[in-house]
Amino acid sequence: MEFAEIINFFKDMPFWGWIIIFFIYVFIFGDRKLWEYEVKFPLQTGIGRGEVEFECYKKKGSSIEINLQLEPDYNNKRIDIMLNGLVVYTIPEHDNTGKSIVINKKSPLEKPNEGDEVIIKIGSEKTFSGQLVLD
Repeated sequence: MEFAEIINFFKDMPFWGWIIIFFIYVFIFGDRKLWEYEVKFPLQTGIGRGEVEFECYKKKGSSIEINLQLEPDYNNKRIDIMLNGLVVYTIPEHDNTGKSIVINKKSPLEKPNEGDEVIIKIGSEKTFSGQLVLD
């Protein structure tokens, strides 16, 4: 088949043919969210606020998204994100240098349950805690 014949084939294709090609493309290259849970920590005077999201896509796998806005007293301290008492992610001191911390990383997580407890420890003290909800 020559190049001109291929171009003519696609130019002469009916509308429903393009729809079928689109669905095949979405099926092959699309990704589907399997689950997503989040916990939001409201503003605490003198500390800040935050949010943690756990999500999993069929092809990409699971990931953790962290968004914290902390007061300067909490800079340059290690931050541990704990799920049901187990540390699932640690932010080292050198990554905790500004007012805002935003992290989105792949992380090997098992599917959590709604209501599981998430604790954020900054330094060695428990700073935030909350329950996971379905997002």
